[in-house]
Amino acid sequence: MDTKSKKKLLRKKLLNLRATYDKDESKIKSSVIFDKVLSHPLFRRAQNVLFYVPIKNEVDTINLINEALKTKSVYLPKTKINGEISVHKISGLEDTSEGKYGIPEPTTAETDSQILDLIIVPGVAFDSDFNRIGFGKGYYDKFLKKLKCPKIALAYDFQIIKNIPAQEHDQKIDIIITNSKIYEQSSN
Repeated sequence: MDTKSKKKLLRKKLLNLRATYDKDESKIKSSVIFDKVLSHPLFRRAQNVLFYVPIKNEVDTINLINEALKTKSVYLPKTKINGEISVHKISGLEDTSEGKYGIPEPTTAETDSQILDLIIVPGVAFDSDFNRIGFGKGYYDKFLKKLKCPKIALAYDFQIIKNIPAQEHDQKIDIIITNSKIYEQSSN
């Protein structure tokens, strides 16, 4: 089986697991992850943070976004027709509407992505080598490749798997925060 097919199979398996994950358990674990993110030095220092709005039972970022809005500039991604990701500053979640793929997207003007000093990255699966599997379109990989700021992924423990078959275009994450552990690359 080639790398692309292996990733597709892993993606399907983990998305099914996440879809059936207990909603109450998800809320509890998202709260634990929330506390870990808030106390992490990279998050505390960051002033311009890109978040994702959770879909399909992802780790919930809504409370984190609302907390960050009190002291930081908060940005959300938007997927353009050509598959590129643009960055938009928001003043609250009321600055969103349902966009491509049913994902809430910002309705505000586009901002230069180079202003970001931290990105909270979504994903389906991660491994201890900081590889990531997304939804399979490669949008985030292309976007992350252009940015030098730290990237933090949020995940439930079951989303950390032994090995993700990485491809040349795949972008690594710097930190993965789960409900029970924080994985950090030694360079941070």
